[in-house]
Amino acid sequence: MTIYLYGKIVHVSTNYLILDHNGMGELIYVPQIDRFKVGDIKKIFISQIINEYNKVTYGFENFKEMVIFEDLITLQGLGPKTAISILNVGW
Repeated sequence: MTIYLYGKIVHVSTNYLILDHNGMGELIYVPQIDRFKVGDIKKIFISQIINEYNKVTYGFENFKEMVIFEDLITLQGLGPKTAISILNVGW
């Protein structure tokens, strides 16, 4: 299981970024996108949600934030998008 990715941020959008990791572009959804800037070299802690339809990667600036996200998505009726929204407003 991958815990973090290290690389250069090559694109930042409203709710995701693209990280150049070993020559591959990783699309990662992140809370509080304003903490990430194009050109930054970052270690991004990740949580991957894989189901029969797709694989989505969520990224976090620190390990604690990732653990809170993973705890939130274990709650009944609370999915990853809602968990990211909660982290966006602060924890």
